[in-house]
Amino acid sequence: MIHWPMKLQSWAWVASLLLPSLAFATETAPCGEVRVGLNTVAADTWFTSTGSSPEGPLADLARKALGEQGCRVVVQRMPLARLLLDAEQGHVDVALVITASKQRLQTLRFPETAEGDADTSWALGESRVSLFTLQSNEAKWRAKRRGSGDPGWTAVVQRGSVGEEIAQAAGWIRAYAPDAERALAMLRLERADVLIAPEWALSPAALSAMPSVVALDPPLRVQGFYAPVSRAFWQREPERVKRLWQDLCRHAALLGKHAVPCPGLNRKAAGGRPSSPH
Repeated sequence: MIHWPMKLQSWAWVASLLLPSLAFATETAPCGEVRVGLNTVAADTWFTSTGSSPEGPLADLARKALGEQGCRVVVQRMPLARLLLDAEQGHVDVALVITASKQRLQTLRFPETAEGDADTSWALGESRVSLFTLQSNEAKWRAKRRGSGDPGWTAVVQRGSVGEEIAQAAGWIRAYAPDAERALAMLRLERADVLIAPEWALSPAALSAMPSVVALDPPLRVQGFYAPVSRAFWQREPERVKRLWQDLCRHAALLGKHAVPCPGLNRKAAGGRPSSPH
């Protein structure tokens, strides 16, 4: 039997206490529950599916990306205004899928450039944001749009949306609807002249219901859509959020025709590694 000097025995005892805690500190903290909010605006587009999830491809995408980190995903469906508020207050961790506006960049955490703008290379997809009107009024509104524009137009929008931002900048009267279904109903009842929304938010079936609704060309803008997180989630686990954005990009094809490959996954940074969302 070897008898170690007393000093070495003391150091061995100290090391036996420290090493387990040091090893634990280098491991990634286990992922618990992550609350994902889905915007009901996309009800007809991404909430119906024959896939594994009854909520559709959008929920499938969230579960796929977060499941790879061992997270337990709780999916909630809610109108846009509530989704934005819950995410701002930290009651929702991840919001799917959301376009970036000046207001949202202040209250939520998007993949961002060094200048603080939404980094389009990490957008999950893109959509035209258009003016919609009744097909029976299409010629009239096309002619008006070719003119100088009438600040007396009434545009139905969702509160906190990019549509609200556009209507406000144009000086149009704004009528508010909590979701796409009721926005279309207001337009069909002619309580508004036009509807402003991303085209992915309105399915062909919803638009073709009578009286039918059409988009006016050209679109107002082309907008990327993202998976912003609450600032509380970002501050708590920034590395987990970065990996989430990367995994969402890798699996974005689950969203079908509206998805675009995230250039950020292929863009090479110094050292030959894909760049990470900031």
